[in-house]
Amino acid sequence: VTISRTVFNCSCFELRPFGRLLHPGERRDLILAFDAGDISSGPMRGKHLDILSDDPEHPRLQVALVGQVVRSVTVVPPTIDLGVLGEPFSLEAHVITVRPGPDMRVELLRVRAEPVPRLEVTTREVDAGFELSVRWRPTEAAGRGRFLGSVVLRTRVSGAGFDPRELEHAVRIQGEWP
Repeated sequence: VTISRTVFNCSCFELRPFGRLLHPGERRDLILAFDAGDISSGPMRGKHLDILSDDPEHPRLQVALVGQVVRSVTVVPPTIDLGVLGEPFSLEAHVITVRPGPDMRVELLRVRAEPVPRLEVTTREVDAGFELSVRWRPTEAAGRGRFLGSVVLRTRVSGAGFDPRELEHAVRIQGEWP
């Protein structure tokens, strides 16, 4: 049997590459990636994967995808635009907010800025989460043109009925050298 195509009814899923040819009696594990994006916490309903093949008895196999979305950590905003970094230098601090979902705990393990030079990141605990203040430190001329980078946060999340796990969150940093 040769699998010709796979189709999800939701862009929140991605199928990892796999061998499409199956010999008689052979099994194949399919690995899915799921991005909850803006889906709120709660049961995931109506999602499925269609597997199309040359199997004459089952040319289309529909697999129901079920689960529970647990909003473990919310990190906002997804992007910080520092604008044009020229004279006079803007020293405005941009805030990244990290909040755990209901009945969850979040611990900030590590913060790193990559590869944007001269970013200063400070953290403070607020309520059940954290706020990170991101500020560009002016120094000597840094170059010309647009730059892209990120502030990467490593967290440990735990809560009732939820196995502790480490997560990595990236907030895009962009701007322009004059």
